[in-house]
Amino acid sequence: MRPLNIDVLDRGRVRAGFGIALALSLLLLAGSQILGALEAGDQATALALRLQERSLAFERQQGTGRAASTLHAQPAYYRDAVTMLQAASFDAATVLSALESVHVAGVRVLAVEIVSAERLARVDLEVMEPAALTDYLDGLNAGLDTSQRWELLRVQSPSAQAAGTASIVAGIEFGRR
Repeated sequence: MRPLNIDVLDRGRVRAGFGIALALSLLLLAGSQILGALEAGDQATALALRLQERSLAFERQQGTGRAASTLHAQPAYYRDAVTMLQAASFDAATVLSALESVHVAGVRVLAVEIVSAERLARVDLEVMEPAALTDYLDGLNAGLDTSQRWELLRVQSPSAQAAGTASIVAGIEFGRR
């Protein structure tokens, strides 16, 4: 009889090989799951688009007229975005520096209201005499073209007992960047 030869495998090499095989199979499984999820997402998007198209086609057939407005509807944030852009385009610093640069005796600034969303600046003044108000407006409007003029909004003439008040406004084009 022949002697029986038994080769014993090294346990460390077996464990390493088993670990590598397990890691590779888990990576393949994860990759297939990711690809499946991406394909499912694409399918869901395509399904939603098909449903929307069918809904619009049905509305067109019914003649509700809602189909056209749905296609051209503005996003919910549209009005706020327009307001924010209008506010950002109004240069309040130019308005304030113009008010600070003009000094006329007999005219004092009481309040400044800047409504940048409406592109408007309103200033309330205390006026001691009408000529001072005219000089103040001339000083503010010096060097400005006609679209950027300060205009008189309201005047209450001064009396012997109290100073008068006036409101001036900078128009839509004032302070355009």
